[in-house]
Amino acid sequence: DNVYIALFRADEVGRVRWPGNVKKLRLDLDRGLLVDAKGNHAIDTDGRILQSALTFWTNETQLPTADTDAGEVEGRDGRTVERGGAGQKIPGYMSGTANVTGDPGLTNVSSTSARKLYYEDASATNGLADLDADDAAVAALKTDLGAVDDIDALDILKFIRGYDMMDEDIDGKKDTEAREWILGDPLHSRPLPINYGNRNNEYHNDYPDIRIVFGTNDGFFHMLKNTSGSATIVQEGGENWAFMPKEVMHVPKALMANKVDNHNYGVDGAPAVYVHDDDNNGVIGNDTDDKAWVFFGLRRGGRALYAMDVTNPDTPKFMWKITSSSAGFTDLGYTFSNPRVGKLNYDGNGPKPVLVFGGGYDMNKDTKDVVGANDTIGKGVYIVDAQSGKLVWHGLHADMVDGIPSEVSVIDTDGDGLLDRGYVGDMGGRVWRFDLAGDWTKWFVTKLADLGRHYNPGVLADDRRFFHRADFVQYRDSTKDYDAIIVASGDRADPLGTKVENWVYMIKDTDITSGTIKASLIKHYDSDKTVPQLADVTDNCLQYDNCTVSPDLTYGWRMKLAVAGEKSLATPTTLAKKIYVTTFLPPGSGNDGSCDPDEGSGRLYAMSLDDARAVNDYKVDGNDTLTTEDRYVDLQSGGIPAEVVYVPFNKILKPDLSLENVGVSGRWDTYWYKEEN
Repeated sequence: DNVYIALFRADEVGRVRWPGNVKKLRLDLDRGLLVDAKGNHAIDTDGRILQSALTFWTNETQLPTADTDAGEVEGRDGRTVERGGAGQKIPGYMSGTANVTGDPGLTNVSSTSARKLYYEDASATNGLADLDADDAAVAALKTDLGAVDDIDALDILKFIRGYDMMDEDIDGKKDTEAREWILGDPLHSRPLPINYGNRNNEYHNDYPDIRIVFGTNDGFFHMLKNTSGSATIVQEGGENWAFMPKEVMHVPKALMANKVDNHNYGVDGAPAVYVHDDDNNGVIGNDTDDKAWVFFGLRRGGRALYAMDVTNPDTPKFMWKITSSSAGFTDLGYTFSNPRVGKLNYDGNGPKPVLVFGGGYDMNKDTKDVVGANDTIGKGVYIVDAQSGKLVWHGLHADMVDGIPSEVSVIDTDGDGLLDRGYVGDMGGRVWRFDLAGDWTKWFVTKLADLGRHYNPGVLADDRRFFHRADFVQYRDSTKDYDAIIVASGDRADPLGTKVENWVYMIKDTDITSGTIKASLIKHYDSDKTVPQLADVTDNCLQYDNCTVSPDLTYGWRMKLAVAGEKSLATPTTLAKKIYVTTFLPPGSGNDGSCDPDEGSGRLYAMSLDDARAVNDYKVDGNDTLTTEDRYVDLQSGGIPAEVVYVPFNKILKPDLSLENVGVSGRWDTYWYKEEN
């Protein structure tokens, strides 16, 4: 029932350093809302944390004086990024006296409360060396830090550990106390909880040992501790440790100077985890064969993917990294595609955990208001051994000319515990299927659909791009079985763009047996009607049962996002035959009638998987007859919305942090057996 929310604040004058935080609330399912540490409703009418809320982990006695002009409340942290939460618990910031910063510690062992910071070093214990502000680190990292000399390198290392090296509070204590706020922004990296259970017999079922991992753009990958383990459970939220990849060690120097410039990116990718509980007792780390491995990319921070062993969460180990310089990965783009974890018997020696991820992003596609050109990096799908990082397969096709920054949808379609199929969209509006049946030498990639610039070359309105994972549903209608692929278009790199027409698609793949070659390519539209195409259900006559000619749903359907610039920037979710899709409406196109600065707005769509009919009475207009206008509801929060989160067993958490019932029936395990005489 814990909810971890990542927060950040863009600098108001465009400087490069942005503060960030992670705050914890709790789901009260009986009341159908999120509550704070006091048990009070925690979400305001605008879909953000109430300023009067006290989030878990926050020490209310050590909060700075509230800025009441900004709506802050004394003794409460609310939605303010630089109040409370995990950021308050970073060693050095938490000093014991409000408004007075403490000492982050020059080295990992300088005090029991010093920050535990690491960097990769193959010769060090566990592959990690202490990221200290000392002569040894200066000698090892001066070039990586971009320092001009040893003095500059030492200053950067002190800044990394949290010191106020630019004396921003003008008190003359730049290298003896922490700066005003230490934790950087988690712009695209979301908090991922890992449940270790009753580790070391210090926890119990109601309060297991939960750690939270996430990245920030000051260059760190962090682990937080949710609660202490003892007879009396104490809310923690403190940073166990943080790791800085060498690929992003140039970032802190720019952050220290904090000039007006483009935003810097560090560890901006969302993490994934592989957990193996060898004896299935719900406890990770008490058995010698237990495993917990985390994986993360950098997005715009670089062309690299990292793996760390966190089986013992207090003692991380460096496992491996992949960069564009690694053998077999010269085509690796910027690692936008969050890795997906599964198992494959790729070499005949038994199932092994693997990672599946898209080739990445090519900055070539940053050019706005022109039809995209072919990419040089980021093409294809990679599969690597999760333990070693060894390349297992690079899935390519002759027509793959666009990068794949999207997370890949991978599936075990036959229930044998092994992945056998996957789907992904690319930056040219194509959707691909890859089949992983049997020996890896027989795996192949199939072009499933042309939905963007390739089916209608040179037309900007049709230059659709897929940044987010497609949803996958094994489905059966009245005529046949098929795999339903639900994907929505939108250019994450140009959220304010208005010239491309974006759509939500449901594609029917009737080749449901892995290893089957796709017989025909599906297109968004074909004027000659000579190839399979998707039915346009935007103005859905099926909703009103008044079709003169019913749309042909043989290959699926497409629904246009009608507002200029409207785009989907999150993964669709399908529950109980209802497709949930969030969209972003750029400033000037939304429904916000306030006088506040327009940050754009969001919508939540709910549609039938079968034919895109409205399934909820979202307009609440007193008319029980559903119309196409009932397909969506305006979200209360501004900005780019995330996807919905399923809350078992019959709710979703919407991006504006409100709960909605979805009509899913409860399920229970059932079985039968026969006794033989």
